[in-house]
Amino acid sequence: MFFNTDIVVYNPEINNWTEYSIELMQNNDMIKKIFVDILRALGTGAKDVKVKLEKIKLADVPQELQLPDALKSLLQMICPIIDILNKGKLLICDELEAGLHESVIGGIKCGLHN
Repeated sequence: MFFNTDIVVYNPEINNWTEYSIELMQNNDMIKKIFVDILRALGTGAKDVKVKLEKIKLADVPQELQLPDALKSLLQMICPIIDILNKGKLLICDELEAGLHESVIGGIKCGLHN
């Protein structure tokens, strides 16, 4: 049963956790708080985030509302990682550090220990 329910395998070519991350932050205040703590630890100056999932064309999103690529990657990965760790599951991800800056990995550790 452990292999079927407690192991999560991440493959960036298959998995896109952006929508899952948004849903987690909408429904789980603790995950949202940890995400904001990680952003703060990374020196972004963020005090809060508001998330809303809508299906619109990317071209229709005003420039000031578009996420920088680094923040898109962070949003996609961090919330599921927090959720996986909080549920005591095991994440298997080949070369996680290659896709995230070293300060992000440090931010994850900082956010989880607060």
